[in-house]
Amino acid sequence: MALRTKKIISSLLLVAGLVSGFTGAANASQQFYRYVNDRGETVIATSVPRDIAAKRGYEIINQKGRVLEVVNPELSYEARQALSFKKKLEEQRQASAQKQAQEDADLRKQFSSVEDVDRSLERVLEEIDNRIAVIKGNSQRLRVQHQYKQTQAAEMERSGQKVSENLLQDMANIAAELDSFAVQITEFEREKDEARKDYALRKDRVRHLLAGEQALTRNKYLAISPRDLVGLWQPVKTNTGVISWEAKDDGVFILTRKTNRGLEKWSGRWSLSRGKDIVVIFFRKEVTRMGKTSRNAFAREERYSIIDKQDEALHVYWEDGVLKFKKSL
Repeated sequence: MALRTKKIISSLLLVAGLVSGFTGAANASQQFYRYVNDRGETVIATSVPRDIAAKRGYEIINQKGRVLEVVNPELSYEARQALSFKKKLEEQRQASAQKQAQEDADLRKQFSSVEDVDRSLERVLEEIDNRIAVIKGNSQRLRVQHQYKQTQAAEMERSGQKVSENLLQDMANIAAELDSFAVQITEFEREKDEARKDYALRKDRVRHLLAGEQALTRNKYLAISPRDLVGLWQPVKTNTGVISWEAKDDGVFILTRKTNRGLEKWSGRWSLSRGKDIVVIFFRKEVTRMGKTSRNAFAREERYSIIDKQDEALHVYWEDGVLKFKKSL
């Protein structure tokens, strides 16, 4: 009991010294800690018991009693888990919102109407069908070869000869290649189904985005023909990532740009829409990095809106901004 009384008296004396400005042996820059002990008493001391600091927190004050810092009590394990979960949910929400904003920007750049989405899907499906037709044509030629070699083998057997190993191997190779073509056709058909699903989602989103949205401001008197676009075009600003794009008079379009994956070259076919959009169906991409080049086939449509043409330079809406291109002579 005497010890408790002594501690309380010591605390009261310290508080009295702080309030009256008494510094005594205390250094002018000395800090103190104010906390509530297990008995509910406010204590001012030069240190804080660790269990008290964790459970209740404390205040750091100077010799005049001014609060310098408030240290909150440590959270329980359950509270920390809940806070961590809440933080992760917020991060996911922000990431999802940013992703949606980027996807919306891409859709606004590609499509100016819901009908554009339908026409784009038709072109993508047509491009895939063209590739399927090529494979079917190659398959038909192989079947003719396979039938011819089967006839050869049958004639050798009828004449009592043993079918040569070379002929058997040729037939096996043709059969394997036919199987490979069948797999490719199945994959392209699956790609068509995926394209239909993807474009259905795009169509719904474009319909939502275009509700009440004004069209991009352009030069309504702009007169331009496909012939005007033929050539190699380079951006005036060199920090855009785009190195060049080339529209050839035979319909081939080549886009070259620099990305963090390396030097990319996209190849496709282009046309000029009535709305003065350069419409490109890309079907191949080459990526060169550290001297190695990889090639991938894919189907993707891009639309580049021509805003104006001044002094032989094209102003094109390109990746959420207007870029100026000049033709390379």
